Amino acid sequence: MWIVQPVFVFFVVFLNGLVESEQIFRICALRRSRNFRVIYDACESLVKLKAPLKCEYALDRIDCLQKISSGEADFGILEAEELLIAKNNPSIENIMIVSMFQRSSVLKRHEYEMVALVDSSTDIVSLKDLRNKKFCHPGYDLEGNEENWSDIFSLYFEDQVVPQACDENRTVAENRVKSLADFFDISCKAGTWAVDPKLDSALKSKYGSMCQTCDEPGKCSFRDKYWGRKGVLYCLSDCMGDVAWARLDDVLNHFKVSSTYSSYLNTNDLKVCNRVKLLCPNGTTQLLHSPNPCVWVARPNTVVAANSKVAADVQMLIKKTFVDYSADTEPFRSDLYKLLENSPRQHIEELRTPAEYLDNVPGFLSSINSYRCGSNRTIQVCTLSAQEVSQCQWLSAAAASYGVEPDIKCVTPAPGSNCFEAVAHMKADVFFTNSDQLMVAIRDYGLAPLLYETVHDYLHFKYYGALVDTAAGIRTLADLKGKKACFTSVDGVGWSTLALTLRNASLLPHKCPYTDALADFFSDICITNIHSDLGNHKNVRYCNSMFSGDNHAGNEREAVDCLITGGGQIAILSVDSVRKFSLAYDTFTEYVRKQIGTRYQWLCEDNRLQEKACFLTWTTMGQILVNPKLSSTRKEDIISTFKNLDSLFGERHKIIGSSPFAFDVFAGFDSKDDIFQMSGDSLELADSYLRKTHALAVSYESEIKELLNCQVNEYKSNSVPLRTGICFSYLLIVCTTLSILTVFTNS
Repeated sequence: MWIVQPVFVFFVVFLNGLVESEQIFRICALRRSRNFRVIYDACESLVKLKAPLKCEYALDRIDCLQKISSGEADFGILEAEELLIAKNNPSIENIMIVSMFQRSSVLKRHEYEMVALVDSSTDIVSLKDLRNKKFCHPGYDLEGNEENWSDIFSLYFEDQVVPQACDENRTVAENRVKSLADFFDISCKAGTWAVDPKLDSALKSKYGSMCQTCDEPGKCSFRDKYWGRKGVLYCLSDCMGDVAWARLDDVLNHFKVSSTYSSYLNTNDLKVCNRVKLLCPNGTTQLLHSPNPCVWVARPNTVVAANSKVAADVQMLIKKTFVDYSADTEPFRSDLYKLLENSPRQHIEELRTPAEYLDNVPGFLSSINSYRCGSNRTIQVCTLSAQEVSQCQWLSAAAASYGVEPDIKCVTPAPGSNCFEAVAHMKADVFFTNSDQLMVAIRDYGLAPLLYETVHDYLHFKYYGALVDTAAGIRTLADLKGKKACFTSVDGVGWSTLALTLRNASLLPHKCPYTDALADFFSDICITNIHSDLGNHKNVRYCNSMFSGDNHAGNEREAVDCLITGGGQIAILSVDSVRKFSLAYDTFTEYVRKQIGTRYQWLCEDNRLQEKACFLTWTTMGQILVNPKLSSTRKEDIISTFKNLDSLFGERHKIIGSSPFAFDVFAGFDSKDDIFQMSGDSLELADSYLRKTHALAVSYESEIKELLNCQVNEYKSNSVPLRTGICFSYLLIVCTTLSILTVFTNS
């Protein structure tokens, strides 16, 4: 027995060592990062090397946060905003910080620190002395141009020292500007004050004192000399202001350089104010080069965070790889370095929770609790499914972590009701929807689009065409009479567009509304969206298919299935969806693929059949709907909020920002299916969008009014002239689009 026991112990120790040596850590990698090619290559390299690391892909950093918390991933990169969400969200737990890193080559306590700087020649020796002084501020629009900048840092100083007005008859933006104008003397806070150009101009005219010390007061734009991180310091050193709000590192660099040539400038009669001091939060002042400068608020360094169950092991891995340079980590060191954004790390000895880490950052947590007018004007977003509610809540959390105002609250309609009714009856403020529901929203509930989800590349709008079964003898629009049809929904884009197309060809029965007229035109109609209202039409039914779904992607997939299995002889579909579907689905056999373009062809409005797609209409990715009876102030607050989110999380941020984005605002309310994802690039004001697209043929949004004005006595005996450009192939679409690019550019 005395021989067996040591052998057994040795065997257990051996097994433990084997398990430990084979532990594989899952690092969260962002699938939609601008640097995804580098990330993907590094992930593939780890697989080939059989490294103790593998990638777990996520959509964005908040998705990473959730995966690390749930244990789907072991560790990843988190920014200050995700740490704040982790601290405040009860559903996020098990997060530990194992390492800090930063993009600067110089190791710093924080990524950057914000200070209040005053001209030493003024009488400012306390906070109360700031009233009626000239203020220099970096301005608006920095979110899309500067990494890791948000209203949390932009507005912190004025939140602390300026009494904030909250007049319900003014927008949040106007209340802020008015508060500054009432407190300070002439100042410069350049940039876009309001998304609507007319309102922006009106505000700058009304509160002109906040632009008066800018280099070009009449424009007061982001192109101003005194706009931005550098501009705000020139505003102070050019003696245009008494107090400035700036980053400490920028201040030290600017006034170090300024002191070397100020004497030269002064000999040329150019006044330079380079004697400055720091104004502290407690009202005292400090010399600029104090060893312990007084900071108002700081941005925490980016961190590597891990699930608490493996945090110690992850920390050891990172230490062995980048601090000790252990030989056994050499093969995959460069790949891990790329996955951690090629940034130097600061090793920390003790594991910390997000709360413990943020508690040591000056002002950051208190900035969230600052008084904000927007907290009293919460925007209620209507959501239906559990998935929508969850996505909306994460959007709300992301917005709050960046200081976006007003706040966002996610609500669900009362039992037996829907989001259309909730918005119509003022139980909710906005509803996100796709174009298939636009007709119902406008006609039946009196709602109106406030913002459109658009794309920068106009070839990527949703183009809809009529795919027909030529075996059913269909050669012209007239041949559709009495046939069976497949639609995604009643009164959707396909349904409404075909109704208008047939009416223009004098083929539709003389009956209003068009919904009834189209139903009478076909012998049988299959609807794929199980939530669509079928009305009282006996020949309209839900499709029976294995592909039925709750989202737009599933509905389009089912409509194709309806056509190829004989459920219908015509289907109105997104052209791009058909192309992607035929290439991507295993169940779509080689036989059926060959039928697209042969047996199944596209029927154009001029009665041509062709293999290549021709379109009947095109539309945006989606809309944000509101009740048009909302006050103009309320509408402007909603526009401002979602345009701010667009700036922070939209396509512009993905292009300009070098760091992966925190939240994909456009994947927030649509299917995350990689094949049929309805995802836009940016949000655009409804008026602006309709004005720009007026030059394009057959925009569905521009046809809505015509579809609503159904009058039996207006039916014409002769065919209405065909709409220009309808039957263009994608090659001709390019030509059409290029010919009107100047419209979009100049607007």
